[in-house]
Amino acid sequence: MNLARIKNCLEINKIWFETIAAVLISSMAIIVSIAQWSVMEKQALIAERQYQSEIDPVISIGVENLGMGENGVYKLKISNIGALDICNVQIYEFYLTCPCERRGQDLSCDSKSFAFSSVPNSPIKTVLLIRPDDEVPYSIDIKKYIANTQRGEEYPCFLRLRIDYQKKVDGKKYRKLKAYGISNILMDLESDAIKVTSSNLPHFEKVRDLLLNNF
Repeated sequence: MNLARIKNCLEINKIWFETIAAVLISSMAIIVSIAQWSVMEKQALIAERQYQSEIDPVISIGVENLGMGENGVYKLKISNIGALDICNVQIYEFYLTCPCERRGQDLSCDSKSFAFSSVPNSPIKTVLLIRPDDEVPYSIDIKKYIANTQRGEEYPCFLRLRIDYQKKVDGKKYRKLKAYGISNILMDLESDAIKVTSSNLPHFEKVRDLLLNNF
């Protein structure tokens, strides 16, 4: 009797059991699809990180107003021209000073007789993050480096910028060095124009090699 009742109940409610089974199967398929999507997303993220780990970030240092200074202040810009975010960007300034004397309104400096300023232990400026295609304005002011010495008044005549930075994706460290001669303009010591004229200014090559050493 009980078996007959059970059989009858199953036949009456057959459609409900089939519906519930279909819903359960559909739910399982959705769960499996979500799991597969999650795995694919993680695999894509891992692949992207591996791809980025093989790429070096790139920054450039440019000058504003053709590098012309005003009252000892020169404006530059630091640009992220690569494809990756860079972080913890630290900027250091290092100068070579030269003996100078005033002749009327002009300043005459002996760039062949340069002296070292102190090597900085801490950055002049720190930028936490620079995204691709972003640029950061940066100014240098040489007035604070003018000094009176036993050789007389000395002015900064050469500048070395050192920029230490990291690739955000993995923290890998990088360094950018740039050397300039200082007059009424900033002269890029690695430019083709300087390389052509350095035959008449051989000490420029010596200074350039010195400033581009990795210290």
